[in-house]
Amino acid sequence: ANFRDRLNRWRIEIGNHPVEEMAKALKAPQIEFRNTNASAKNGSFGLRGVRFSKPARLTSFAVVDFTRNESSCYNFVETVMRVAKGHGIDIPSMIMDISKMKPFLDLVTEKYKGQDAEGDALDTIRNAIQKAEIFHLYDSQHFYRKKNVFFQTHCFSEEQDEFECLVLPPINKDGSLGLLLGYCNKKNKKKNYFSHRIVTYDGKEHDVRLMVKIDCTSSLIDPLDFRFHNGRNQAYRRDGTWK
Repeated sequence: ANFRDRLNRWRIEIGNHPVEEMAKALKAPQIEFRNTNASAKNGSFGLRGVRFSKPARLTSFAVVDFTRNESSCYNFVETVMRVAKGHGIDIPSMIMDISKMKPFLDLVTEKYKGQDAEGDALDTIRNAIQKAEIFHLYDSQHFYRKKNVFFQTHCFSEEQDEFECLVLPPINKDGSLGLLLGYCNKKNKKKNYFSHRIVTYDGKEHDVRLMVKIDCTSSLIDPLDFRFHNGRNQAYRRDGTWK
């Protein structure tokens, strides 16, 4: 039976005359950015050269590639890095140049070699995560130590509050990591948080925050506001600039 026969069974008929209704063209929506507004053209928004009003800081990321073409994967990551930087997203220069990162990428990359597409693929991802932990958290290749910076990431408390943090690699044989907590992102509101506790001479405990003083500015700087950029260590200042 054809389509019309099926409709006839339900006593549904398709009219030969279309219904005419009054309509109006809606004004094209605009997305507001820091330096300009982007509007739709030919069904898409032109975002070339626009910068986000509040760009994010991309301190760490992971890539899962299900193709067999490594060069296309590297090209994809390079494109993402370039486009993100063009939108104002803060990306550490140490990961911007993928070609220079190639030797280190091999240390945190696990290639799928099995036959079980589901089980082996999950094991491959787990192995890659373990490699990344050894490289980034334990700084096994002294990648961060040579640049006088710590690996910056996020962690969660037992109450599932999210914190920015710096990872201090082990300095003794027990392999213990240290975390320097930054800001707590709770209910979309950032608040200062103590970095450690001290005990004063009278035996009282106090929550304190470690701050750093450097020569180029008179204000104290949070340890999370340092970065390695273009071959130099920089500090974030209150006026919104890096120096």
